[in-house]
Amino acid sequence: MGRNIFELSVNIFETVCALGFITLYLGCRHKRSTALWLFLAFSVIGTVELSLVNVVTVFESIGTYLHLAVFFAYAFFALRGSVMHKLWMCIITQIILTMDAVVTNIGLCCILDYDPNRVITEFGFVRILAIVISKIILVTAYGIIIKSRTRDPDGNSFWYKLVVIPFFSVYAITTLMRVALAYPEMKEYILVGMLCIVGANIMVYYFYTLLRREYENKIRISLLESDNENAKRSIRESGVFVSEMRRVRHDIENHLASIAGLIRNGKSEDALEYIDGIRKNHLPSTLPYISTGCPAFDAVVGTKNAVCKQKGIFLGISAQAHLLDFLSPVDIGVLFGNLLDNAIEACEKTAEKRIDLEIKNTGSYLSVIISNSISESVLSRPEPFQSTKTDGRDCHGIGIKSIRSIVEKYDGIIDYYEQAGQLCCQVSLAIKEANNEKK
Repeated sequence: MGRNIFELSVNIFETVCALGFITLYLGCRHKRSTALWLFLAFSVIGTVELSLVNVVTVFESIGTYLHLAVFFAYAFFALRGSVMHKLWMCIITQIILTMDAVVTNIGLCCILDYDPNRVITEFGFVRILAIVISKIILVTAYGIIIKSRTRDPDGNSFWYKLVVIPFFSVYAITTLMRVALAYPEMKEYILVGMLCIVGANIMVYYFYTLLRREYENKIRISLLESDNENAKRSIRESGVFVSEMRRVRHDIENHLASIAGLIRNGKSEDALEYIDGIRKNHLPSTLPYISTGCPAFDAVVGTKNAVCKQKGIFLGISAQAHLLDFLSPVDIGVLFGNLLDNAIEACEKTAEKRIDLEIKNTGSYLSVIISNSISESVLSRPEPFQSTKTDGRDCHGIGIKSIRSIVEKYDGIIDYYEQAGQLCCQVSLAIKEANNEKK
């Protein structure tokens, strides 16, 4: 009875640690309540699977791949990142588990001159010691990787080839373990082989992180170039706004001059009639003044509204006051600037030419919904958000990446959908988490 409780506790600890490691590395894609339920559900599934495998076989070589399947299913449904990134991290997690277990077993047997078969089949002090040491090493390894992690590049075919290395390493090290069980007198040589495999995989992971950092630096350069282009565009758009204001001022000055002339000539009735006429039908078209209590947002939307007016695009805005107070001005500029730029680019060639922006509070989340008219389905395309710009720069998709970075920063969710001939983008940002972060 005591052995069963101990073994079950070890299986629970191992499963929770593995799923927790993957979660910390990739990050949750759902709200906290949903994320917690998924974590608990897959923890139970993983524990049951591991316990059943331990009952069926003495050494779970097949179980290695069943663990991997459970980890990947959890990552696929619950965590962020590309499918390739998720698969890579699940393989890394499983190879750490496998290497930790078998190398600790063989290493301890070499030190104590003990039979590896007895460690696995007999419940005693050496088995307990081996398990405790292996779990300490396991948690330490997970902690080191979490501490040194960097963002992983998506969509690079190189990672597909890189995944093969740890995959075959798992097979090799489990095969060596079977040899050690069959020929315990060769355990010292087998340990050396296992350590070589572990060392090779550590080097693979090391070079993998270097390559990721190099890719991330490339992305940073692209973002800086994109920021430079955005700054130039903002200057041009500010010029549009100023030109519109000058035109309005010029029209008003002309009207005032005409009214003043009528009054000087004693034609007060004509002046009043003139005023009524321009008030009813001929007031100069002005840009609506946006006032939400957030200067950064008002400035961004005011500038984009001038661009929309120039391109013949209707821009409808519905925003409650002071909802954006928890966001930094820079993040507001990046988020709404890119959202509106993408919407303007998408709908300026359509017949309806309409953009609607709605900002509201939904409990602990800020909800931003921006929709723009489309002439055909966008989400059904193989690459729905590929930019149509032909400027020759390698910055396509940077705007969407900038939006996603803001969403991740505020523990949010982004979703795209289509309805009534419009492409809609809904961004939800966690208000409490953002406030805490700023503090």
